[in-house]
Amino acid sequence: MINRDCGQLFAALIRGKVRRNGSSAGTYQAKIVLRDDATGAEIGTCDTGVLRWTGRSSRGRVYAGKTSQDQPMVVELDKARSTVDQVRFGWQRNAGITSLP
Repeated sequence: MINRDCGQLFAALIRGKVRRNGSSAGTYQAKIVLRDDATGAEIGTCDTGVLRWTGRSSRGRVYAGKTSQDQPMVVELDKARSTVDQVRFGWQRNAGITSLP
């Protein structure tokens, strides 16, 4: 079911520190509020709660940037730096809501 009669509010908070040794850590929290366009009444929410994250840097092995849609992108090579080991990227869906809980 596609619900075309509700508005959405998305808020995210990311906090963290990057240390000189290349390690990083912090927290992330996101919340989505769905509202009925006709009445403004809240019809659903989703909250991630506080999530902990960690990161690392490895010069010449981990490359980070962003896509043309301004989403994060990370490419990590193997230890020999000869093969891509992992690719990570953000993705955003701009279509309507497909289902509600």
